[in-house]
Amino acid sequence: MGLICDHLQRKGIHAIGFNYFDSYFDYDGVMATEAYELVKAFDHYLESYDLFHYHHGLSALTDNQDLLMVRNAGKKLIMHHRGNDVRARSRAKKGPGYTNPYVDLSGCLPDDQIHKNLKLFAKVCDAAIVQDYELYGYVIDYYRKEGKPVHVLPRLVDFNRLPASQPRSSNGNPVIIHAPTQLVV
Repeated sequence: MGLICDHLQRKGIHAIGFNYFDSYFDYDGVMATEAYELVKAFDHYLESYDLFHYHHGLSALTDNQDLLMVRNAGKKLIMHHRGNDVRARSRAKKGPGYTNPYVDLSGCLPDDQIHKNLKLFAKVCDAAIVQDYELYGYVIDYYRKEGKPVHVLPRLVDFNRLPASQPRSSNGNPVIIHAPTQLVV
């Protein structure tokens, strides 16, 4: 979220990001706050901003009423799905044309909650973003039914913050690992 705000700001767009849940990520460029504080200032933000970009299938209010407030104020809404908010257990391990025996579903919501959330998000949001085509498959039918687009925006990485290293594998190709967002203890 911080990199998204940073890139928008470089384009001259006033963008801010809030993180209102505990996270070990320590995102740059994002204001850490509590949901309570965010809700107290929500009317100000509703008047001041044109677009509200939510992440992880979460909103500031547990009943998603802030999404409806944004919609009713005539503002634009985007939901940025990140993984476990849409990864349905019923099809994560096996779906049309794929089998994934390695997927970790321990942090996923129950399928009925995912279905309920996606129906609401597709109805009230103007568009959705996912970071890859795996997640695209979970959400497209919901948004398409409501005539809403789903965009694939790969995860942003600031390569200037990563030290370069030479390939260490025997064939000269770099070896890349994805670090999952769930801590395994």
